[in-house]
Amino acid sequence: MNKAEIMQYVQFGGNGRLIIDRRILPEYCGYVREIAIAEGNVAVIEFNSYGYDEGGITYFIEFAGMDELISGMQEYLRLDISLWENINKTGYYPDKTKECGFPARERLIGDFVGGLIALPKNSTCVRIADGYWKDMIETKNKERCHEKN
Repeated sequence: MNKAEIMQYVQFGGNGRLIIDRRILPEYCGYVREIAIAEGNVAVIEFNSYGYDEGGITYFIEFAGMDELISGMQEYLRLDISLWENINKTGYYPDKTKECGFPARERLIGDFVGGLIALPKNSTCVRIADGYWKDMIETKNKERCHEKN
């Protein structure tokens, strides 16, 4: 994949998002982390229960430009852009390798409330989708938006 492909897919694709990564993280087994690039130089990172595509934590992470987004995502994923996958085309979904249960949910909630979920660096703004998850931290944390240095 390259920058031109990403920009074209985001601009002219059906839903304006290009999914570049979908996996289960060991620390949050039972949840699938999906990363998409959306219009406006935004990376969308979602943590949804296995088998569901909504209802989980959704972060909208804004970058100053597409180059900054790509750089930030390469660092975050530890994967060069040339190795990113167009999951919109492949439909890849990870196999559930083991049962996880309640402790993973507790860890995800604890990390979310504590602001400990790893996110890409060098963004200009991090927002959380309205709803249950945002309401959970509404009084503790506000949107983490700042001017890029």
